[in-house]
Amino acid sequence: MRSLLLSSWVYGFGMSLSSSVLGLYLYVNSSLYSSLLFLLFNSISIFFTYIMVGFLSSKVKDALTYYRLGIATTILFYFILIYLGHRTFLFIPYLGTLYGFAQGLYWSGWDIIFYYRTNKKLQFFNRSAYLGAITTLAGPAIVGSILTFLGNSGYVILFILSTSILLLTLVLVESAHLPSTNFDLKNSLRKHIQDSAYGRMLISLTLVAGFNYIAGYVNPIILFSLFKNYEDFSIVNYFLSTISLISVYLRGKLAKLYPTRIYFIASVFILYSSIMMFFDFRTALLYLFSYSVLSPLIYPLIDVDVWDLMNGMRLMEYLVNRQIFLNSSRITFSMITYVAASSLEPTELIVIVAPLLLTSALIYKKFRPVKDLT
Repeated sequence: MRSLLLSSWVYGFGMSLSSSVLGLYLYVNSSLYSSLLFLLFNSISIFFTYIMVGFLSSKVKDALTYYRLGIATTILFYFILIYLGHRTFLFIPYLGTLYGFAQGLYWSGWDIIFYYRTNKKLQFFNRSAYLGAITTLAGPAIVGSILTFLGNSGYVILFILSTSILLLTLVLVESAHLPSTNFDLKNSLRKHIQDSAYGRMLISLTLVAGFNYIAGYVNPIILFSLFKNYEDFSIVNYFLSTISLISVYLRGKLAKLYPTRIYFIASVFILYSSIMMFFDFRTALLYLFSYSVLSPLIYPLIDVDVWDLMNGMRLMEYLVNRQIFLNSSRITFSMITYVAASSLEPTELIVIVAPLLLTSALIYKKFRPVKDLT
């Protein structure tokens, strides 16, 4: 587990210097449409990449193969982004597809390693989050300083730094191998029906994933629109990133005692703050604060339940089923927000998707299996 923790932290740190501002980069150099179109093609590409890996897994059992190919393709993506520069907006569908392909390869490999190398999955997420405190403190500071002093040209420096760090992850992680069973797409498509307990938790996870996917790209745009300069954006972004560490502490202390209650309260606060932002843009900071503190409490709690309900002998079928649901949600809400962006502001887009959290919380509260989170 230690090697996976370390490699995950290095990957997270590298990506915090680039992916966190990728949507903002596309927005500043093109438009909100470009950011949302990128999201849409990215989601579609991840969707099909997982299915492709599912079929390949019948012959290629070593998870490290997919993991390393994903890292290499991510590095290639950023070099292409640097090369294109201001022409990037002309190639948004292709770039989104390439980035999704890279993400699909990396996360399929990571998923397999994570399943077989970790016994206590919530403990892994908590330790990973504490280790990620360094990223939380250093990443926004580095991003903010570079963008403040260099402006738009700072993105190139961030992309180069990111790819340099990602190279380290190629050698840090231990591999894991899939069992000798062959992948069956029909079984994979029906997993949520065959295993109803898993299916209900997956639906809850899918809804919150859809919200997080949109919020993760739109929130930096809201923050930048609030201050309209990189210096104030960087200071507030650093503060918001730092306070998100509070949720890690709360998750570790309260998850075993009140998992469903934590999720419900967090979703209500985020929904309320997003509605307030709809009526008065000056309350956007309240929403961003609520999201930074409360959203990290939600996803890992449900995700651990989903992981624990999987059958390791048919793991790849579960993983593909999981990604079909997650990316169907991301694709659907990427399309909705892309269409809605013609007449709505970024803050209003968040209001559209925020009810997903409360719906997910209600499903989780009603159907969560009674067990001890570890």
